[in-house]
Amino acid sequence: MGASGSSAILTASTPREGIAAKLPQITILQLIYQQKAYEGHAKDYEFSGTSMPEHWQSGYENTKRTLKNREWLKMPEDGIGIVVHDVHREHDR
Repeated sequence: MGASGSSAILTASTPREGIAAKLPQITILQLIYQQKAYEGHAKDYEFSGTSMPEHWQSGYENTKRTLKNREWLKMPEDGIGIVVHDVHREHDR
């Protein structure tokens, strides 16, 4: 249910051009850990006293970089639907 009290139901028969109009307005800020060059496959389960502070610092720096993009904090314009931002993908735009 949206902020206005209405909800939208999408089905397989919803016309493609009508999907964005039915989507809620959402901004998603992705904060995904980026593996360091020296890390192997163990990064998903390696929680040593050395690696965790590095991961936390990386997350902190990514959060600061993300929040500096004030435009990313705005809600999408009507009819846009869902917008996803990721500081690691900003060069792709």
